[in-house]
Amino acid sequence: RYMKCPLCIAIRPMYHHADPCILAHIYICVLSYQLLTLLRLKLRRQHIHMSIQEIVETLKGVKITEIFTSPKTDPILKLNRVEGQAAILVKKLGLKRLVLF
Repeated sequence: RYMKCPLCIAIRPMYHHADPCILAHIYICVLSYQLLTLLRLKLRRQHIHMSIQEIVETLKGVKITEIFTSPKTDPILKLNRVEGQAAILVKKLGLKRLVLF
């Protein structure tokens, strides 16, 4: 029943007309739902009990800034300051190590 909820797997709107494109779109939606479920499970194992919607809304507050020092070099990625529940998720998920300082 939870899988059929339109808030869990947002398959629509869909702007595809060919069958292979429709199947690929649905596959990506289901795959993203599975990844979110695994993320929720990982957080529960670390004693953080949040719903998928709460996790997504909290992670929307995590921002990364690109700093361009020169047109010829790669940008430096800087994790912006996060507070509250977002800071806890950043720490528990190890997101700081994914960003170059």
